[in-house]
Amino acid sequence: MLIKRSMRLDGHRTSLALEPSYWDAIKKIAIRRESTIPKVIESIDTIRTTNAPGIGPIDNTMSLASAVRVYVYELTAAQLETALKSQVRTMRFGE
Repeated sequence: MLIKRSMRLDGHRTSLALEPSYWDAIKKIAIRRESTIPKVIESIDTIRTTNAPGIGPIDNTMSLASAVRVYVYELTAAQLETALKSQVRTMRFGE
């Protein structure tokens, strides 16, 4: 089930349809950054439209919804990898 939300990105109205789990993840990212959901999505859109370096293989050939999904996936994967490395260090060295 997709949830569609409308927002203003860089001065333009747009709609974005994502699964609830992606909206939840974007909300958590926004809270962690002390930002808003539209600002987080706007930063992902900037990476997408300018081919700027960012998280994951995001480029201007993909839709905004796809870019958001890739961004959330890549960010989550990086955080999981960091947590697992920390856990392995703790197991090895008793830290």
